[in-house]
Amino acid sequence: MKTPNEAFITTYKYHPDAKYLCENMTETELLKKISDDLDFLKTKILEIEESLELIDSELHPVREEYIERLEEIKKEGTISGNEFEKKFGVKL
Repeated sequence: MKTPNEAFITTYKYHPDAKYLCENMTETELLKKISDDLDFLKTKILEIEESLELIDSELHPVREEYIERLEEIKKEGTISGNEFEKKFGVKL
């Protein structure tokens, strides 16, 4: 029976999406490769988060009255075009 670590390494070695064949790697080499891959992913995630924060900071803030009106709409629910026309006298 394999240890959890051995089972993980086996899964990683033979994963169908792997871009490289790890059959000839030692366990230490494979663990180093996994560690490097995780470091790469962490770096990319941080870059994405920074980009999202930058995009968010560049967006114009929503005016408070718009947020209040949206909350009212959520509470009231939505209506069909015909109901809108009857209620407001405006055809969509």
